[in-house]
Amino acid sequence: SYKRVLQHDGIVQYYGSSATGETLCMITEPMEKGKLNTASLKNLSMRDRLLIAVDIAETFCYILGNSLGHYELKSVNLLVNTHTHTHTH
Repeated sequence: SYKRVLQHDGIVQYYGSSATGETLCMITEPMEKGKLNTASLKNLSMRDRLLIAVDIAETFCYILGNSLGHYELKSVNLLVNTHTHTHTH
């Protein structure tokens, strides 16, 4: 099943959804630092920046290796948690 395939450290875990009127909300694991394009990463060491790049590459290798599609690899679609790990959504 897709739920089992989507179990990966680099993929945001989906917990459920809620709808009120025309508003639909997705409930996922927390990504405290938000989107990569707006996260405060200026003070990160080169090592931490490289770890983020490795996280992204490993996750996309996993996604493509499992014949899943993700058509927009860009910083707005990458989330960062407090441990400075990236996740795709």
